[in-house]
Amino acid sequence: MWKRVVLVFSALPISVLVNGLRIGIVGVLVEFHGSQAAEGFLHLFEGWVLFMATLGLLILEMWFLSRVHQLPDAGTFGDRFTWLEEPNQKKRPPSTAQSVSATNQVYPVYLCSVALLVPFAAVSLMIGERQDTPPARTEFMDFAMDIGSWHGSPLVMEQQYISALRFDDYLLADYVSGDETSVNVYMAYYRSQKKGQSAHSPQSCIPGGGWEIASHQTIDLPLGDDPSSSYQANRILIQKDSQKQLVIYWFKQRERLLSSEYLVKMFLFWDALTKGRSDGALIRLAAAVGPGQPEEAVERRLTELARLIQPELARYVPD
Repeated sequence: MWKRVVLVFSALPISVLVNGLRIGIVGVLVEFHGSQAAEGFLHLFEGWVLFMATLGLLILEMWFLSRVHQLPDAGTFGDRFTWLEEPNQKKRPPSTAQSVSATNQVYPVYLCSVALLVPFAAVSLMIGERQDTPPARTEFMDFAMDIGSWHGSPLVMEQQYISALRFDDYLLADYVSGDETSVNVYMAYYRSQKKGQSAHSPQSCIPGGGWEIASHQTIDLPLGDDPSSSYQANRILIQKDSQKQLVIYWFKQRERLLSSEYLVKMFLFWDALTKGRSDGALIRLAAAVGPGQPEEAVERRLTELARLIQPELARYVPD
């Protein structure tokens, strides 16, 4: 049993390691042969080759574990395990009673394995074929450009970013209140996040733009006008050369407001299984921090705009 447990738990780090190797290989091929090396048949072929490599590593691990024998009566840990003898060494053949006993022990193991695999395989097929059924929503093109004392100006995202982010709807706008600098608001809505289309975490995208994340923390944002209710959001300070920006973002996934990318994935799986829904959105607000300007002042402006935006979101990202 302990060998089976080791094999199951080692499958995850092995798959992560090999997938990381695949991404590295793709990056090198793109560097020398262009973006076509990461698309089409070649991309699929690389995936299958490394899938077989992962399977080969698991088989190698199975062989290694099969050669390790646990001694039942050993005292110390070092004497408890031994390497099995080689096949060419003399070995006393098992008696008929031992063979029958071993056979009787093997059959229940296989029957239990089949009993577990068949229903899981059936459920996996059903889940894979089931279509998401998100409720009706309002398009972001109708999102208010006048919220409280804030006035927004919609922006158009370049096609290369639209193709990379693969959202179903988005809002990009600069909001201004008074004489202060503008706050950039970005929202990306995904109707289904089951097939690789999912909200990209700013923690992953920001460094790709040449920005460095100077600090990252979680803060509480007010939920509407009720000061007693709040939700958590991420607050990150980014900088590039002498420029600084303060970014606040969170995820609205169905009825949940989340700051953790790990919880987003966990509830994504659970809601797809129980509700037939995997829709959701990323909401991000960003503002420049001027020279000598305190971060707290910029944070207050971001928090105020987030408070005004939050009650409107249910129309565009349904609960």
